[in-house]
Amino acid sequence: MKLVSEDYMNLDGEIIQKIAQDGKQFTRKENNTFKKEGKVWRLQNKVNGSGFVDYIDIYK
Repeated sequence: MKLVSEDYMNLDGEIIQKIAQDGKQFTRKENNTFKKEGKVWRLQNKVNGSGFVDYIDIYK
C-alpha cells in the first residue's frame, strides 16, 4: 500500500475474490486505487470479471 495523497492510496498487488454467481475466482492484478470515503478506503474500479459491481473496502 502506498499513500498517494490525503484521499487516495494504491495497492500494487493482487486482490483475489470468488464470484458468487459462477463460483469462479477473479484476480485483480493491476495497480488498484482506493479513495478515502469517510471511515473506509473504497476500491475505485468496482466492476468485477463477470461485469457486476463489487464494493471492496478497507476499514481503518
